[in-house]
Amino acid sequence: MKNKPLDLGTAPTHDEYFQENFSDPVAAASLVRLAAPPDVLDTLDLNNMTALPTSQFDPDMGKRIPDLLFECPSTAGRIVVNILFEHKSSPDYHIALKLLRYVLLDYEFRLQHKIKPAALVLPILVYHGKTNWKPNFALIQEAHVPKSLRPYILKIPTITLNLRNITDSTIENIEQLDSHTRATLLAMKHIFSSKPEHKAFMKKLVAKVKAMPIDRRARFVERTSLYLIQMGNVQADIAETLLDAHPDEEIPMRFKSGLQLDRDEARAEGIEQGIEQGLERGMEKGIALKELHDIEIIEGMLGHGLDWMLIQKITHLNQADYEALRLKHGK
Repeated sequence: MKNKPLDLGTAPTHDEYFQENFSDPVAAASLVRLAAPPDVLDTLDLNNMTALPTSQFDPDMGKRIPDLLFECPSTAGRIVVNILFEHKSSPDYHIALKLLRYVLLDYEFRLQHKIKPAALVLPILVYHGKTNWKPNFALIQEAHVPKSLRPYILKIPTITLNLRNITDSTIENIEQLDSHTRATLLAMKHIFSSKPEHKAFMKKLVAKVKAMPIDRRARFVERTSLYLIQMGNVQADIAETLLDAHPDEEIPMRFKSGLQLDRDEARAEGIEQGIEQGLERGMEKGIALKELHDIEIIEGMLGHGLDWMLIQKITHLNQADYEALRLKHGK
């Protein structure tokens, strides 16, 4: 019996993709090593990070919470560090206010629940949008404030990781990254890249995926293929090459069949919509022609001296309807 195509489902959003791939403390620690400066790394025990729930930030307001939160012991001093990840795929010009809110809520939560020792909140912003963005972590633009008052502008100290500014060779070769992190960062970095870059990027991505542990490879391949095709600019036939790294030889064929089925359905839906739109335009055009024809007939009758009582009996249009049609068609 021939296997059915896989039900592909919906691609992960940018936030979901980030959360799925960095919710594990090992992957998150790898990301911190790429983002943080050496002096900060010296004070963090990244091998003992613990994931924390983010629901504490806003249990009543749904998704207005940071993407990921981890507790990390410090290598010096009686303090722990709460590493807060905020991910953006497009510029957010209210980022300072959001981060301030997260930081305050974290301190308030620990104070309310008498959690010790004290925790320093370290925000890390990860960005990979289509356009260049230099985030402003001050609550107000300096240009709007007199110089004498600028020292009092509240700023949120934040580490920024802009994937647009990191080369592929850095992602591929830096020692502190594991293969899963390398593959995820390559996918995020290139999801909005131009078509000429896609083949070269996919070749690198496939190599990194094949170096991943086999138990993590299947889900990553399937989710990333959908992510690149549905959420980015990567063409389906190029993204499908990632399926070559799938550990199950049968799945890629069924997966490609599912992708083809989706494309066929989308094409058929597009044709059906085109026919419907064409019929609508045809009907509109037919109505317009009929109305113009009515105007010409009435003008001819008026030219031969017929009165409106007789014209109305013949055409079923009174003088007011005739004037409205003339106005509609600019006559």
